[in-house]
Amino acid sequence: MEVALIVISALFGIAVGSFLNVCIDRLPSGESLLFPASRCAACHQHLAIKDLIPIFSYLRLRGRCRYCQASIPKRLLWVEISTGILFAYLYWYYGLSAELAITVFYCCLFLVIMVIDLEHGIIPNKIVYPSMAVALVISIFLPPSRVAYPGETATLLFNAFLPELGIAQAAIGGSIGLVLFLLIVIISGGGMGWGDVKMAALIGII
Repeated sequence: MEVALIVISALFGIAVGSFLNVCIDRLPSGESLLFPASRCAACHQHLAIKDLIPIFSYLRLRGRCRYCQASIPKRLLWVEISTGILFAYLYWYYGLSAELAITVFYCCLFLVIMVIDLEHGIIPNKIVYPSMAVALVISIFLPPSRVAYPGETATLLFNAFLPELGIAQAAIGGSIGLVLFLLIVIISGGGMGWGDVKMAALIGII
């Protein structure tokens, strides 16, 4: 039964990865996530359902558009595979719990931000600012964190994926991250961008 649930989690993660690819493709340009229907970026032909099956369609079409034979970005495949593996692991680690839902949300959020930043060099405000608000709301339902001694921080981050913060600590953490990175931007004379400042604030809240 447990193995079956892990497999189901992986399949669900793959489906979510397909949606995250839509977010990655459309959010930077301000397009709606729902309309128009998915289409080839090269020939703009609307894709049939058989062209949109996560992982399977990419492999079946050998990474090329059915209509114009243009290459399909490999990123679509790797995001779907990554989210499938991630969801399976997180379910195995947390089980069906609130911690699972929160961690899945943050992992998907940072995956979208990371790929958009790599491909476009931007971190859209329409992602970061709402995420800050959501993170503050989530922090209301989390108990205050204990103080981590030097050397424990990495263990806490990698073993738990997110610190347990109360809303006051979340607000303080976000403010500290914002101020520190703002100073770095000013001192470096542009060596870091405002996107890094926003990310620091978001991470501080989380």
